[in-house]
Amino acid sequence: MAVGTLQNRHTKVAPFEDDFNDGNYTGWSVWGGTWSASSYYARNTSGGTDRLVKAFTEPDYAMSFSYYREDSSNEILLYFRVGGGSGGQVRLELTGTYARIVDSASSPTQLTYSSTHGSATGTWYDGYVEVDGANVKVML
Repeated sequence: MAVGTLQNRHTKVAPFEDDFNDGNYTGWSVWGGTWSASSYYARNTSGGTDRLVKAFTEPDYAMSFSYYREDSSNEILLYFRVGGGSGGQVRLELTGTYARIVDSASSPTQLTYSSTHGSATGTWYDGYVEVDGANVKVML
């Protein structure tokens, strides 16, 4: 799995942007696994379900991102909060056969949307997430 550019574009403070062109992921928190940015993108080098996290707490924001699946077993998982830092957690799952939006803060976890939009291996894709309070818009 690799993540190219991540930008927080809709914000009340200075926008956050990291395209990893500096060859590192300074400012990010590693929540498991081993990561590298030596190829100018963040890459999970341990092969597990590991997280590279950039926290911010604004209730309304938008972010654009690029992703790349190296092999057919890769699944891209993007977690983001709705309603600010203490709000619910939403997970965007991107695989070769589907894209899903999951409310991962509820118990049990609830699927809120699923499509047959898959992503091939060896190709960069762009995505966009916009959060406005409890409303989420995803464009792939």
